Amino acid sequence: MTSPAQPPRGFSLPLVPDARAVEAWQSMIDTWTKSWARSMSAVLAVPGAPGGSGRAPAKPAAKPAAAKPAAEAPKAAPAPPPFPTYPPGKTVADMKVGDSASITRTFTQDDIEAFARLSGDDNPAHVDAEWAAASPFKARVVHGILTSGLVSAVLGTKLPGPGAIYMSQTLRWTAPVYPGDELTATATVKEIVADKGRVVMETVVSKGDSPVMVGEALVMPRRGEKPAEKPAAEAPKAAPARAAAKPAEAAKPAATAAKPAEKAAAAAKPAAKKPAAPRRTAAKTPAKPAAAKPASAQTPANDATTGTKGAS
Repeated sequence: MTSPAQPPRGFSLPLVPDARAVEAWQSMIDTWTKSWARSMSAVLAVPGAPGGSGRAPAKPAAKPAAAKPAAEAPKAAPAPPPFPTYPPGKTVADMKVGDSASITRTFTQDDIEAFARLSGDDNPAHVDAEWAAASPFKARVVHGILTSGLVSAVLGTKLPGPGAIYMSQTLRWTAPVYPGDELTATATVKEIVADKGRVVMETVVSKGDSPVMVGEALVMPRRGEKPAEKPAAEAPKAAPARAAAKPAEAAKPAATAAKPAEKAAAAAKPAAKKPAAPRRTAAKTPAKPAAAKPASAQTPANDATTGTKGAS
């Protein structure tokens, strides 16, 4: 009886694989492969490591970002309306006791915050709603000085109007003003000081029928006299006359400079002697010869006498 054939040495009989064992083995191989790859990437990124290049592994190229639509340019704020033009204000002579004028205005929270930034008065009672809710007023209030600004508007645009000088003001606030309250400011002539050109005015700001601010203002209205007219400017002198005179003036120094040279030349020449003028002598009238007398009648004495007379 023969024995069954034996497999060659080094070979084993085929085994039926276990599916779960194979799956576990493959999972372990995948985990090890990923871990090894991460380790090698770290080693290659370290400068000076054996086999390392010192460079980090290349990252995948990022996808280009989608182009964003261009943002629209902000629209320019509309230009504020131009300021109105007012006629000249009244003078002291144009005003009388009892005259009055008023304006009405409502302040919003935006107005209050704009004034807080301009003036620097950002008290939380005006701009912080939570803080103001715990205050005695229970809400944000309008600045008192902003309320008094309505008085300045009346004096500067209504009565006396443009040209008036706001000199002094007393103020007393009697009630709070809240955003949205409609306010009316009124100025009334109380006293006129004509000799000094001053007017005392009673000023009141009210909310409905209740005043919220009272006081007095001292104002100097516009002066009535007209500004002095300037005298007419004199007509400028003719320029050609001045230009013609300049050459003659310029020639003077040259003529003056020539005089010393002429004087020097004259001094070098010998002085010419003038001929002596002939002397004039008075012409003597020749003596008339004496008439000869007959010798018989002459005596020695008579002859001498006759000669003397003839000489005379």
